[in-house]
Amino acid sequence: MAGDVHSSLPGAHVVLTCPGGEPGRNSTVQWAWSSTLQGSLYTHHTLVLPDVQPSDSGSYSCFRDNQLAGTVHLLVEAPPEEPQLSCYQKCPTSNVMCEWRPQHPPSVTTKAVLLVKKSEAPTVNPREESVMTSMEYFREPCWYSATSGTFSCKLAVQEADSSFYIVSACVANSVGSKSSQAWGFRELEILQPDPPVHVEVSAVAGKPRRLRVSWGPAPSWNSTYYRLRFQLRYRAERARDFLPPVTLQESQHHYEIPDAWSGLRHVVQLRAQEEFGNGRWSEWSQEVMGTPWTGADWGAASSAVRKFWFPTPTVN
Repeated sequence: MAGDVHSSLPGAHVVLTCPGGEPGRNSTVQWAWSSTLQGSLYTHHTLVLPDVQPSDSGSYSCFRDNQLAGTVHLLVEAPPEEPQLSCYQKCPTSNVMCEWRPQHPPSVTTKAVLLVKKSEAPTVNPREESVMTSMEYFREPCWYSATSGTFSCKLAVQEADSSFYIVSACVANSVGSKSSQAWGFRELEILQPDPPVHVEVSAVAGKPRRLRVSWGPAPSWNSTYYRLRFQLRYRAERARDFLPPVTLQESQHHYEIPDAWSGLRHVVQLRAQEEFGNGRWSEWSQEVMGTPWTGADWGAASSAVRKFWFPTPTVN
């Protein structure tokens, strides 16, 4: 016969009832959990499970007089957490991504969607609870990555779209549902590039206080029309704080630090922003090390030349 599904919160006291009604006076009832027989025989048609946990989820089969009477499926899970939603766009030509990271992995029954409202002007407060219920909206699917522990939702936005968007994430499972606060934005407001890549720091021959730095834009900035500006910061490795960042010209991918400390190794980082200051700065790139020219290599090379140099005989 078809099985029933019983949902419960963790820590609850659960009573499962054997399908098929009350057993006869002389009948014996036995329960099996996920094909494993429970250790005791029960003369009553209920199975009591105190303080259930997610690990107790599974199929509980009831046998009456060694005949299968039916199966009850128990699902133990907590209600979903309220999404702490944030949205960003890595390039003006890319999709908007909205994400949140729950404190605990979701259950297998958990589903999530992004509710989206598009308007020409922000005529309402997006954080009012009634916004998403009183306005027409469309849905975008969301998915969970066990690797990153993050829910992600993709929202396609046309390039140079000036519309005002209001979004809210809704997540639900078998025992409850939660929605995030509504969040409003325009496309360029949430623009945040990835950090610059291929950062290299090298010495400048004959210049004991200079360092040459080169880099490139992140691959996710996949536009030749829109450009980036950059900031560079550096410090001596032994120093605790960075010097104030240097803002560089648009599309500049190299720079010479003019005032490095002679003989000391330095730490260099860069970050990027849309050329006109739209959106946010990227995170800082990974730290890269470099030491100014010391003359040691040049001195060693000069000694080697002197060691193996012989005067040319004079021809009379």
